[in-house]
Amino acid sequence: MATERDVHRGVGFDAYPLLRPIRGKIRAENLLWNSLEHARARATWEAPLRAIQALVGRDRSVWSVWLDHESEALSWEVRVLNPNGHPPLGILEPLREILAPWVDLLPSVRDLPDYAMLGLRFDAAPPGGVGRMHVELHRRGPSPRVMQVYRVEAGGPRLAGHDVALHPKRDAHEVLAEIKASRFVSYSLDRRLLGRTLIPELFACRRLHVGRRDHCDALGFSGVNVDQLKFVHRRFDFPEPMRAYLARHRDRLEHILFDVVTEYVARDGTIAHLRTGFRSCF
Repeated sequence: MATERDVHRGVGFDAYPLLRPIRGKIRAENLLWNSLEHARARATWEAPLRAIQALVGRDRSVWSVWLDHESEALSWEVRVLNPNGHPPLGILEPLREILAPWVDLLPSVRDLPDYAMLGLRFDAAPPGGVGRMHVELHRRGPSPRVMQVYRVEAGGPRLAGHDVALHPKRDAHEVLAEIKASRFVSYSLDRRLLGRTLIPELFACRRLHVGRRDHCDALGFSGVNVDQLKFVHRRFDFPEPMRAYLARHRDRLEHILFDVVTEYVARDGTIAHLRTGFRSCF
C-alpha cells in the first residue's frame, strides 16, 4: 500500500508531486513484483532487490521492466545513484557486498571511473539456476543534458551509447534534430517514420530522452500517467496477465507518473521496435 512517507521519482531521480490523493492507493513497485511473478522469477530476485532497497533507502532506486519483442522474454533493471564519489568503486562496492549471497557481481573489477548512476540489468534465471546481473555506468556527458552509458565487463567499462534529456515542447526543434540524426533510421526516405517513432499518445510527458545505443536508437517518455501506461501495454503486447493486473489496479495507480522507453531500428521500410520498457521507483 502507498503511504504518506512515499517519495515519487522519475528516472532522473527528481521528485514530483502526486497527481491524486494517496488514500487507498498502492505503490508502483507492485507492477515490478507482478512482472517477476508472471516470469516465475520472483523467488530468484525478490531477496536481492529487497537488499538493494534496504541499502539505498525506500524510493531511492528506479526499476524497469523490459519486453523483448522478438523473443517475448521479460528482463529487468534497477538504477541507483552513486553518492560515494569515485574511489575506488563508488556504490558498486557496498552493492557487491550485500548481493554476494545471490550474485557474484564483477569480482575482477577493482576500479571504476567517476559516475553519476549505476544500473543492474538481469533476466529470469533458469529454474534452480543462479541469477546474474550486468552492470552499466551512467556518466555525465559534455553538457548537463547528456548522460553517457557504459557497459562494464571484466575488462572494464565500454561506451555503449548516450541519452539527451529534452523538454518535448520547449525543445521541439532540438528533439526532432536529435531523433533524425540516426544511424539506424533514414527519415528522409519516408516522412511517416517520424510519427511512428515519436508516438503521439506518449508525447504529453514531462521529458523526452533521445538515446543512441551501439545497435539501435532509443526514445524515453518520462512522466506519463497510468492511462498512457495502459496504452503502452496494449500497443506493445505486454503479457496478458500483466495487462490485466494493470487494468484491475488502474484507479489505485492513478497518483503515479511512469517512464516508458522504446528501442528501435528501421526494418522493411518501417520502424521495428526491438524492446519496450516502463519504469518507476521503489
